[in-house]
Amino acid sequence: MSTARFARQKKRQLGQFLTPENIAAGVVDEIRFSPGMRILEPSFGRGVFIRALQERARRIGVSGEVWGCELDRDFFEAGVSALQRKDSPNLRLHLNQTDFFRWMPSGLSEDFLRKEFYFKRDWEFFDLIIGNPPFGGSIGPDIQDALDAVYGWRHGQKIKKETYSFFVVKACDLLRPGGRLLFICSDTFLTINTMRGLRAFLMASGQMRIREVPGLFDETSHPMVLLDFIKTGARPSVVEVFGQTFSHEEIERTGNLSWRLGGEFSKYFTGATLGDFVVATSGMTTGNNDLFLRPIQDGRVVERLVFEFFEEPITLERERARARLNRLSDAQALKISELARSGATRRNVRWHELHPPRVVALPNLDYCYYNKANNKVIYAPAEWAIFWKDAGDAVRTFKKNGNWYLQGVGGKPFFGKSGITWSLVASRVHAKFLPSGYILDSGAPCAFVREGIPEDELYFILGWMLTDLFNGILKGVINHTRNIQGKDVERMPYPVWVRPDEKRLLIESVRRLVRSASAGDVYTRDSPEILQLNQRYIFRSGTPAVALQPKFVSTQTVFL
Repeated sequence: MSTARFARQKKRQLGQFLTPENIAAGVVDEIRFSPGMRILEPSFGRGVFIRALQERARRIGVSGEVWGCELDRDFFEAGVSALQRKDSPNLRLHLNQTDFFRWMPSGLSEDFLRKEFYFKRDWEFFDLIIGNPPFGGSIGPDIQDALDAVYGWRHGQKIKKETYSFFVVKACDLLRPGGRLLFICSDTFLTINTMRGLRAFLMASGQMRIREVPGLFDETSHPMVLLDFIKTGARPSVVEVFGQTFSHEEIERTGNLSWRLGGEFSKYFTGATLGDFVVATSGMTTGNNDLFLRPIQDGRVVERLVFEFFEEPITLERERARARLNRLSDAQALKISELARSGATRRNVRWHELHPPRVVALPNLDYCYYNKANNKVIYAPAEWAIFWKDAGDAVRTFKKNGNWYLQGVGGKPFFGKSGITWSLVASRVHAKFLPSGYILDSGAPCAFVREGIPEDELYFILGWMLTDLFNGILKGVINHTRNIQGKDVERMPYPVWVRPDEKRLLIESVRRLVRSASAGDVYTRDSPEILQLNQRYIFRSGTPAVALQPKFVSTQTVFL
């Protein structure tokens, strides 16, 4: 996690989206209380859930105990002050100004975070855990790795290192058998692939219901859901989402274990996916687009910089600044110190202004087309070029000398190949043909045919990606956020229902559209030729008609 993230304003850093009192009361009002209940609110903010619990216990005359954690000192003090003014002899409060990730009800020190110790203990303690865990908050860098070792893997699945996902896992560990978890969560939790492991964990651990939140949030317009979980330790047969039930088999056919399958979309998941035919990838981040990218105007770019390479002394301070979480192991620090004492250097790149700038006509051996995202469909002429002299030596050297998260070159095996591309962030897929010769950008994912798959599949899949049905399934089931990752596209159903003769006609139709667009014709979502694709990929029930090819892993060496 970058240092910049920890410099955010406190509210964002702590992932605070405060729950209105009416929502807290609505969630609490439908809880069945029992005498002596042990309840936890692991991030109580200003105490709205605890106040609602106090009021409910007073009304029905039941007693119990409530534990609460709150990291933010200002919120903690405001919450304690408000709760002390509340007359509620029924519930005994145990409130702690602390990080939930560093706390256990038994009062243990942070040693409990040691993996070898954590899994030897039975933590089951609470009858009810309730609240609104921090969404997108920062986890302390000193305990990130320890938390990941304890909460980051369950049932062979990766749990995303994120505040609310780790809150959910720890809360489930603290529930007694039969205990209930009621958490307000972002609805992104239902589909995005990074939360696949969390969904798998919950499906394997108890009864799952997703319900609507009883009210609206003041601080965010993002849709929120109520996660209602009962710990059984067994795998139930169904998951209930907004009143609909889905079997585990249906959910598993989506690939990402989507909980927004919807009855109208289930039939499309036949087992064949686009990932059987194409491999999708993102591209790279240059680390500084102003240094290396050039807008193309009239087939030319203006070059304002000159790059030169030099040897930079290695220092421990510099290497620590580049490292993940600015931390080095003792062995790494010792090795770097020895290199520094010996006067070792690392090759780096610098630049200076060119006076006057040069105008360079394309194509030119020192430049490649660069695939930045746009909202065009079918085909888009190149709008950007990247300085790529000597196979991108300046770009790669700059990245290697940057922070740890910049040093890789994403999508490198596919540089220069023809494929399909789209915008990473969009309300729907703006798919277009990608000609050969491009360097790939991280903001415009691409799909390329797998080894042994005919190139014609690109045109068939491109036509499918431009249909309303494709976008309905993608946004309704696979990932309903504005992000459209490469793996999201790989998990999409392959249209096996299209007859072979119609498939051949579709390939030729889409190929003609690409040719005419590359010659200057412009197509939009509303063009008749694009709208017609909706009818040509329409679902037909019955035995799948398209013969499937085996899945291959591409090992081809391509343009660098």
